[in-house]
Amino acid sequence: MRKYIFIDIDGTLIDRHGKVPESAAAAIKKARAEGHRVFIATGRSRCEIFDAYLAPGFDGIIGAAGGYVEVEGKVIENTSMTKEESDRIISILEENNIKFSAETDRAVYNSGETQEFLKNVFISLGRDVKTDMFYNLMTRTENFDSIEGINKILYYDTDITVDEMRQRLGDRYTIIPSTIKEFGNNGGEINIKDVTKARGIEKILEYFGGSAEDTAAVGDSDNDIEMLKIANTAVAMGNSSKNLIKYADFVTDDVNEDGLSKAIYYILNK
Repeated sequence: MRKYIFIDIDGTLIDRHGKVPESAAAAIKKARAEGHRVFIATGRSRCEIFDAYLAPGFDGIIGAAGGYVEVEGKVIENTSMTKEESDRIISILEENNIKFSAETDRAVYNSGETQEFLKNVFISLGRDVKTDMFYNLMTRTENFDSIEGINKILYYDTDITVDEMRQRLGDRYTIIPSTIKEFGNNGGEINIKDVTKARGIEKILEYFGGSAEDTAAVGDSDNDIEMLKIANTAVAMGNSSKNLIKYADFVTDDVNEDGLSKAIYYILNK
């Protein structure tokens, strides 16, 4: 029976240094060689999904936490905020002096203050900002007025709680709390409501004529919850958030301990 396997990137496919373990690449190649279909399913926007991450070979991509879906080189779903929506959110963040990143398919935009904040975060994580692909992808801007097609906004380190931010933004959006402690207190990921990795999975199944019974998903953070809930086989990494583990059928090892390869072999043997 062909399986459809969906794999998160950060903390699942790659470690904190942005590397894909050799064991993970080998397991992905084995799954595809046996006729299964394997997909990226990430909160990252398309521009943040680098060729090095795709090198093991994938049949498609769910990006922007479900807002972007690409299969066999074709974009079959691309949802972004309207200019009015993104301007309103950015205005709220700026009025409260909150650092944020605005993501589009083409680029990630930061103010100078945010860029400096993230530079220090990357350095604290042991990453070389001179060579790090993700850091050098980011574009510095002091004017967000001309930026359109924003599909997600990340914000960092504020005294405003996530619940309070939800009240300020309204029910048009969802906020997934950040689990990265270096991003400071109360940070989060703002998405359009009902745009989730689960919806991306549904789009891919529709494209291929697949069944939810044949799906498996592997992730590590709260933005993987909807994906694990819809998957027939749900696997959490050993380094997962406590919230995510509640939805897992199996908890594999940490990303640095061949956790993804063990997860894939578990799925293949089900």
